[in-house]
Amino acid sequence: MENNRSVVVSTRIRLARNVSTVPFLQNMDEKAARDVIDNVYDAIGKGYELIELKNISAVDKQILVEQHLISPDLLKSKWGALILNKERTISIMLNEEDHIRMQCILPGLAFSEAYAKIDELDKKIESMLKYAYDSQFGYLTACPTNVGTGMRASVMMHLPALTMQGRMTDVIRALSKFGLTVRGLYGEGSEALGNMYQLSNQVTLGVSEKEIINTIDNSALHLANMEADTAKAIYAKNKIETEDRLYRSYGIFKNAHKLDSKEMMSLLSDIWLAVSLGLLSGITYDELYELMIKAQPAAILKKAGGEINILERDYIRAKMVREATKDITYS
Repeated sequence: MENNRSVVVSTRIRLARNVSTVPFLQNMDEKAARDVIDNVYDAIGKGYELIELKNISAVDKQILVEQHLISPDLLKSKWGALILNKERTISIMLNEEDHIRMQCILPGLAFSEAYAKIDELDKKIESMLKYAYDSQFGYLTACPTNVGTGMRASVMMHLPALTMQGRMTDVIRALSKFGLTVRGLYGEGSEALGNMYQLSNQVTLGVSEKEIINTIDNSALHLANMEADTAKAIYAKNKIETEDRLYRSYGIFKNAHKLDSKEMMSLLSDIWLAVSLGLLSGITYDELYELMIKAQPAAILKKAGGEINILERDYIRAKMVREATKDITYS
């Protein structure tokens, strides 16, 4: 089993920054919010797209959430905006909780590369704008939990075996001792749909960026190995039951004509696990993740081109799944 890629879906580095000359969001006015948008966009140069949320539809906003390019909290901002690179690996949220929340998301376990990209962007913006910074406390943020480096390093992980064995509570408790937290698919307060979890640092003050990355990188590697070993052990002990479950999910995936999003996520998790165990082939982890994103509710509404009822949405989702998995075969 390819431990890292089969378990670690993606890596994210996010930095929270505020402009020293602008009041924090709760005290901002429209002009200050406009200045943040214009000045940050001017600072980063060409090659990026500016999207002001007030100018796009509710469906398009939700698609950005489903793609993890913005947080649900940005939707609450009166003056929220987003800057994206062409590859959509870098997104900069403006006027969310802080003036600037920039993030780099890359597939697999890629902390060094993600940090290098976001650090370069951070320095470019800082060369043009003065950040709110204190020599003792570091970068100043709206929420005290982000003060210091202002950095959140996280990995999205697929952990079906540990979940099946009921070990996630113990895992979460153990990780908290290292200043790490585990959340659901869309971050704080969300559900771990499809056995997808986000592992991230809790502590940003009194530790360096390098220390944060080392801690979560090592923890992610350990957790990936634990998940892989657990999956192998489950399969070795219960071969017939495991194959029956995973192949049944594959059968539904290939033939269903109606799938709601929760069932789709559960089945996709089984397909992902079957691929990692070598039971199925013909589809990559990247293709499974792309399917997961494209089959979310807002993405399907956009694909349909207008308002549809729930039954129609579930029918379109099942059709998408059948098309995306047509090349999967038994290994």
